[in-house]
Amino acid sequence: MADFELTIQFTQDDTKTINSEGFVVAIVKGPHSQPDPKPLWAVLVPFEKNVVAWQGIYGLYASPDPVEQETVISASSTQYPAEPGVVYPFTNNVFDAPTGITQPGDYAVENNTSEVLTFGLAQTVTANGKTYDASPVNALAFGNQMTGIFEPTETISVFLHKETVAGAIIIVTESAALTVDMAANPTQTIHYNGSEFVLGPLA
Repeated sequence: MADFELTIQFTQDDTKTINSEGFVVAIVKGPHSQPDPKPLWAVLVPFEKNVVAWQGIYGLYASPDPVEQETVISASSTQYPAEPGVVYPFTNNVFDAPTGITQPGDYAVENNTSEVLTFGLAQTVTANGKTYDASPVNALAFGNQMTGIFEPTETISVFLHKETVAGAIIIVTESAALTVDMAANPTQTIHYNGSEFVLGPLA
């Protein structure tokens, strides 16, 4: 049973146009007004009705992939699920049992390798029946003996994007991105009005 479910609706004409022009629906976690690079949490080739569902369960991931525009971040090692409020040491390229504490509700990892690696939260999401296991939510690169702290969010931003895949790092600049606070209402419907996404179902 999903904790959160977002339905995304398009008219038949818009569905045809968006697909013929090679766009996908892209979703990132957090508001798009923040200029920091974000991994695409989920992408879907749109139908007239699309369903995105997930649970409020988080993990941590580590990756050798750099935080660079259009780089696909692969979750090479994961701790899923992870426990909030503690610090996970990352040693010998695996997550060890937590040894420290952080703010309640936050997730943290200490890089005990000699390399600069990318870390972040991971969360499984299903979009139109396709499941993205432990999909990266955010991405922060840091080196030896540094600790990254990650705050979970159930706010998502939805927009159209061209020629991309899940996990790719982008800086969201699309003015037509719609930010949806799913924590306030865990089951919501949005639709595309021909130029942008708006809250509520198609009329």
